[in-house]
Amino acid sequence: SYLDVHGDAFMFNETRENDEFQKKLDEELEWVKRTHTAVGEGIEVYFNLLTLSDDELSRMAVPYVLARFPEYRDKIVPRLRLLLPHEPNRLIRASLILAMSFLIEDKTLTDYFEPYLAPDEDLIVRACSAMASARIARSSTPLRVVRLLIELLKHSSAIDEEYEQLTWSEGD
Repeated sequence: SYLDVHGDAFMFNETRENDEFQKKLDEELEWVKRTHTAVGEGIEVYFNLLTLSDDELSRMAVPYVLARFPEYRDKIVPRLRLLLPHEPNRLIRASLILAMSFLIEDKTLTDYFEPYLAPDEDLIVRACSAMASARIARSSTPLRVVRLLIELLKHSSAIDEEYEQLTWSEGD
């Protein structure tokens, strides 16, 4: 919702407290809720796009969309896990990993990403796997993952170039 995100801006100082502002905000939040519900009901469409489309940009964007539906994590994560080892495109693999990192809550499940931390794996996939492991494990992040993240900083310009191609990139 525009007002939900920008309602604190100075341009709304005089109207923020009035009933019309609140009515418009409530209306926008209802639109957000309805949109989320409608997109969530179409999750199968996104999985079809991910598995059947030849358009790599669309396929790369699908995990980003799916990650916005934690209420369907039990349906989404197992399917992404099945797709991940068979995905030939490194950027799509990285996107699948990042999506799972936003959906997995159990700190013990960082082992999902272990194979993608290997030195022979593509740099962007290793970086996203390390970020995913750290995001899930938080203060329990294994030392080898912390070391890898530090090591990857040496290659930050190469990683940045590839990360910017991902749907997840929202700037720097």
